[in-house]
Amino acid sequence: MTRTARPPACSAAGGCTKGAIMTQWHDRAWGMWRYLVLRGRFFIQASDAVVARHWQWFLFAGLLTPGLPVVSLFMVPAALFAQDLSAAHAFGWHFGVTLLFEAGALAWVLPQRRFLRGGAFRDYIRTLPISGIARCTVSSVLLCVVDILLFMPAVIGTGMTGHATIFDLACDIEKTLAFVAIILMVQLGIVERLPFLLLAGLPADIVFAAAASIADSTAAMLVLSGAVACALPCAVLAMRAERFRACRAGKVGRPVGRLRPKVRLPAVWRVQFGILARNPVISAGCAVLSVAVPVGAGALIRAFDYDGRAPVAIVVGMAIVAFVLANLYRLLADAHAMARPLFMTLPLSRNFWPIRDCCLVVGLGMVPLIVFGGILLAHRLVSQWAFMGLAAGYVVLLALLRVVVGTDTRFRFMLAAAFSIAWAGAAIAGVSG
Repeated sequence: MTRTARPPACSAAGGCTKGAIMTQWHDRAWGMWRYLVLRGRFFIQASDAVVARHWQWFLFAGLLTPGLPVVSLFMVPAALFAQDLSAAHAFGWHFGVTLLFEAGALAWVLPQRRFLRGGAFRDYIRTLPISGIARCTVSSVLLCVVDILLFMPAVIGTGMTGHATIFDLACDIEKTLAFVAIILMVQLGIVERLPFLLLAGLPADIVFAAAASIADSTAAMLVLSGAVACALPCAVLAMRAERFRACRAGKVGRPVGRLRPKVRLPAVWRVQFGILARNPVISAGCAVLSVAVPVGAGALIRAFDYDGRAPVAIVVGMAIVAFVLANLYRLLADAHAMARPLFMTLPLSRNFWPIRDCCLVVGLGMVPLIVFGGILLAHRLVSQWAFMGLAAGYVVLLALLRVVVGTDTRFRFMLAAAFSIAWAGAAIAGVSG
């Protein structure tokens, strides 16, 4: 009797165990779904101004792209991606194009990273028993939704590539999926602040470029699997670093972002530079672009052999630098608005911070102006009086862009672009005349 009674008991116990496992998996899936819904709902409600600004960027880029207004905006990068999939170019070309696409993807997601992370809701999430894998999974799903417009040229470019056999088509599909995975990995490293994922982007790009430059589909697929091998160890290290950072989150450390007591700066400068230091990505991006644009303009006019197109390129570069530095006004104005109740108790005029913010941005804009002026005067492209007028107009444009901050957030980009384009047109007419 005992031998015949044990199997039903074991099966019953096994059934209970399976039922408990299924219930646990169901609860985890339901919790993951609710977490995804909450994150998605917060992103939709909190990022309306950012999404509107992105669509304005999209419309502006569509107007500047030669060809049909909207179709060419997808077909031009699609044709470039189709060439990236083919083995007609060398390794360096594929690597440069891959970095170009990654830079565009990062520029697309950087203004949205605060909302993708959850904003102030993120501090509440840290108190919940949600693993790093769950957070990264939900963030990856949100990134896939945000990057729909970016992935459309990749899909179109895959279809534009000629395929002799089905195996070649499968190889190109695998390259496209690997490319999308690399883009999502780098974006996830930015959103979730996982430096190991960002470090994994460079070897993954090298492996992808090497696979794209191989004509043999079989060898390309074998080499392409190395991109996954580069990403997995860095993902494991990123999860461990996340756990270590979460363990240290409760410990009290030194205050971050304060200047050393030995550095004696004016109080106004300490406030302004402290605001810029709390937004390192935007501040560093503006600084890099304000230096890269003059250097690129110098290389461009060198290709023009310093002919009549050189002053036009310099004027356009100055307008781009002014448009980029205008983003610092937004950071400073938002921080001042948060501290407005404190400033109202102090004997400060209403225009105290706007005037000093203008002085700061104009002072930062002097560095690219020196580079532009050195190019114009060294090669005698314009006279000294013309350059003085151009410099004065550049300073006026930087100060005028401060007015855009007081407008609605949905129209700041278009107004700043309109001011910059109008100034560039007037300056080109004056220089050409």
